[in-house]
Amino acid sequence: MKGVLFNAVEEAVTREWGEEMWDDLLVSSGLEGAYTVLGNYPDAELVALADSAADRLNTSVDDVLRTLGRLTFKPLMTRYTSSVEVPTSLREFLPNVNDVIHPQVLKLYPGASVPRFALRENGDDLELDYLSVRRMCTLAEGLVLGAADHYGENVVVDQPCCKHRGDSRCTIRIRGAS
Repeated sequence: MKGVLFNAVEEAVTREWGEEMWDDLLVSSGLEGAYTVLGNYPDAELVALADSAADRLNTSVDDVLRTLGRLTFKPLMTRYTSSVEVPTSLREFLPNVNDVIHPQVLKLYPGASVPRFALRENGDDLELDYLSVRRMCTLAEGLVLGAADHYGENVVVDQPCCKHRGDSRCTIRIRGAS
């Protein structure tokens, strides 16, 4: 996982809960926390930070990852959209992730492992298949919620299918997108 994500997580944690919380999470998870933007770090380090935060906040690791995804969307979005036309809604944004956002990420960070998404409409709902070896689907859920916040949309997300529950894929269902 690229250091830029860890940097965004550090920004989110210190903004929401203070620098002391970030330091406490690093200590309790046994991590150094010196993440460089271009560095590559094990996914397990993000999970360890989320696990420490879950203990401290008395919630689940999935809730923490979802919250971190939601809180990191805007800082990450500003890094990758300066040279592209910015969509005006979640429905306009989601189809652009594979073809616009992730190519920008790969230009800045060659060799990054970005997920792929397959988007489809199912009645009024959107369904987003999360395709990645990382198995960070709850972080992706949070990023969807952060995108909805960015566009001022009130959506509900859930996962009718998830590899963590033994399904063949992870599908994020989005209700209420404009």
